[in-house]
Amino acid sequence: MNTTSKPPLDGVRVVDLTDSIGGMTATMLLADLGADVVRFGDSEDRLAGEVMWHRNKRVQPRSPEAERAAIDACDVVVTTDDAQSDAFASVIDSSGVVHLDMPTLLPEASADAQVYESMLCAWAGLSTRQSSYTGGPIELVVPFVSYAQGVWAAAALVAALVERQRSGRGQCVTVDARHGALIAATTTSLLDPEAPAPNTAVGPHGPTPNYSPYRCSDGEWVFLAALSGKFMKSAFAALGIPQILEDPRIAHNDANFYLPANQGWTRAMIAEAFLAHDRDHWLETLQRADVPCGPLGEPEQWLDQPQLGAIGQRVELDDPRQGPSVTAGSPVTFARTPLAPFRARRFEQSTEWEHLDSVSTSDEAPSDGPLAGVRILNLGTVVAGPFAGRLLAGLGAEVVKVEPPAGDSFRPRGHIYNRGNESLAIDLRKDEGHRAFLRVVETADVVLDNYRPGVLQKLGIDHAALELVNSRIITASITGFGGIGPLGTDPGFDPVLQAMSGMMSVQGGADEPIFHTVAANDLGAGAALALGVCAALFARERQGVSQNVSTSLAAVSAYMLNGELVKFADRSPVSRGGRDFRGATPLSRFYETADSGTWIRLHVESAETLVRAGIIDAIPDEGDDVAELLALSIGKLTAETAISRIHEAGGLARVARTTADVANDPNSVSGKYFIPVTRPDGKVLLFPSHYARFSRTERSSELAMAGVGEQSRSLLTDAGLLGAEIDRLCDEGVVVDGGRVGKIEIAAYR
Repeated sequence: MNTTSKPPLDGVRVVDLTDSIGGMTATMLLADLGADVVRFGDSEDRLAGEVMWHRNKRVQPRSPEAERAAIDACDVVVTTDDAQSDAFASVIDSSGVVHLDMPTLLPEASADAQVYESMLCAWAGLSTRQSSYTGGPIELVVPFVSYAQGVWAAAALVAALVERQRSGRGQCVTVDARHGALIAATTTSLLDPEAPAPNTAVGPHGPTPNYSPYRCSDGEWVFLAALSGKFMKSAFAALGIPQILEDPRIAHNDANFYLPANQGWTRAMIAEAFLAHDRDHWLETLQRADVPCGPLGEPEQWLDQPQLGAIGQRVELDDPRQGPSVTAGSPVTFARTPLAPFRARRFEQSTEWEHLDSVSTSDEAPSDGPLAGVRILNLGTVVAGPFAGRLLAGLGAEVVKVEPPAGDSFRPRGHIYNRGNESLAIDLRKDEGHRAFLRVVETADVVLDNYRPGVLQKLGIDHAALELVNSRIITASITGFGGIGPLGTDPGFDPVLQAMSGMMSVQGGADEPIFHTVAANDLGAGAALALGVCAALFARERQGVSQNVSTSLAAVSAYMLNGELVKFADRSPVSRGGRDFRGATPLSRFYETADSGTWIRLHVESAETLVRAGIIDAIPDEGDDVAELLALSIGKLTAETAISRIHEAGGLARVARTTADVANDPNSVSGKYFIPVTRPDGKVLLFPSHYARFSRTERSSELAMAGVGEQSRSLLTDAGLLGAEIDRLCDEGVVVDGGRVGKIEIAAYR
């Protein structure tokens, strides 16, 4: 097997004209992968994260002439401004340039970054979906939507580069702010247009007592992630309350924990058990019982954690502006095409790229997705692994869900993550199933999984084993903690990393930790692995290298908190929330209106704007409770009236939409963000549709979901197995042939 020391995107020239967190993080990831990124702009740093977001880039002053010259010689141009997008259309049409367009969509993008993110979450329905004590919208402190947009946009862009290797043609790839919100909120984006918005007044720890943080006798917190029946049994035995499963209200049925009638008494019983001992006792006890759990941490300490150092997530830079700095690493790593060495940004005056002639184009018809023709075997279960497969299917790959004969146990609740997958139901633990699977591997390009470290080796399907039967195979893995280091083999769940990384502490502020409804680490890991797979495919085509690609929930937690983790002398404190957090100041927060249950997100620079708007009569006196005053005033107005007045006076305001509002927004379907799907019982639900748009290689076919084993026979036949052999495997229960999609549930565990 060939090896190389060149990064996956070595030689790719990128012009960075972005002006948003999503855009800056996307181009950072391209630079980490070895692209030569030239950024125009940045006369001063507005946000601490820019120390990280511009690493490995060459930064130059804005100049229309210099920008045009660089674009004429580049492979990729990345923009976040609509005017720029229109200006570059002619360049893209006449050359092989790939244009990554990342529009912010909202005019509030010109405001403070936190204000924009809050307005975006209000518009996309994320704020009203967060659990809290009193319900209503919650201000999300960490810009999860922008970070999600960044990593996914990088993945979609690299997929277009993979396609360009075949066709020699460029195109425009659009990953807008709403696509970013859809990535971040996929867990709660299976929508019923006829249902009201769900009740979120279930407390800040979420609706599921066995998947929640608990305070110990020393006042410290532990997150318990006993989501499945196996972990519940072990956890409750370790906590000394095994009888909770025997109670007739639960009766060993996992789903009964989600029922509102059972949430109160089960949570109280678990909370009482945790109060019997200190945090260290419970961490040791639960870990000894192999129960996923983790301590509550602070973001300022996360990169100093030995496990983060072991997996390369602590990066030290000597930034030319901020001096010695510490940032997170890359969320994805490669076995044979290492990342570019991390370097601080460099300030230059000019670019020395030679002009590139137009890339020769072929007469090949546009493909059904940039990854059309790529076959991926997806061993993923539950969320992160299946979601990576779903994203790659949306890019045009043929994705096969490889699952046990009984099917993935998370199928009913996880249907949203498995769309676009065919199904091969096969028992890999049996010798004949293992041999048959290897025959299918011969036909594949990628095998991905999110197994716990060691499982692939036990099954005999690790990279070394698969490479023996397919020398071009790319394997891609998601683990909890990266497979090495002091926690390397521990089981990992999204909220465990939320707790340990400081995400929960940041949102909770001085109050108790907040369990984010946004599954930032699970969904971020799926997007990061999709990026890794696309980059590995690109490297294989250019450098002849196949390899293993990996990410972990721990590494992704550092990416999804990256601007908050950056350290340097005199940086401003990390923003923090609090109990039922509505916003940082009375002039920039959520307020309820006279419309029943309707809130608006307000932002004005001064109280004078509110006086001009007729919201209040006079500027408040010192000592007045401005938030209470505004709550009373805005509470007497309809949302429409309040927003109209505020806009006319020069302020910003936007309705905090619910999931029901999003479901019934005509643009949700017409804009191809959602698609209506009819469930087997006739019920129509909305599923996420397009996470990105491609001007030339859009996937036209809609993604469906196969039943368990629905394509088993055809896939095994394609792999060269004879009909009689397949019949025997089916008769012996090694393979399941056929099956239709069963129950589709709207997940209620977050």
